[in-house]
Amino acid sequence: METILKKNCITCGSQVKGRSDKKFCDDYCRNEFHNRRAGRQDEVVRNVNAILKQNRKILEELAEAKKTIRVAELAMAGYRFGYCTELKRTVRGATHFYCYEYGYSPLNSEKVKILKSAKNAEKSSKSTQKIDFRA
Repeated sequence: METILKKNCITCGSQVKGRSDKKFCDDYCRNEFHNRRAGRQDEVVRNVNAILKQNRKILEELAEAKKTIRVAELAMAGYRFGYCTELKRTVRGATHFYCYEYGYSPLNSEKVKILKSAKNAEKSSKSTQKIDFRA
């Protein structure tokens, strides 16, 4: 008499029916397993992207209302200063901090100027220098 090997789903533990190499009882459990595994690996990236999107949204809203703002107001709006997508240094030595196309430039220790990058990056590259952190 042939013995039947009973396998359990690696996600929910219920009995798996079908092919001998099957690991999951259904598509839901298979997707749940892979999403959980990918979720752990991508959690840091998702968190950083969420912060960058939030920073961009704050700068976009402020760019429509004001050209200069106090650093404290920017912080109270939820801006996270440690996160940006690009730094540009002007010929005069000022640093611009960007989250995608919106950014700010410190005017002094209390105020910043809200910026929106030029549509054509080649035009602005003559007056600014990108800072490369990979070197």
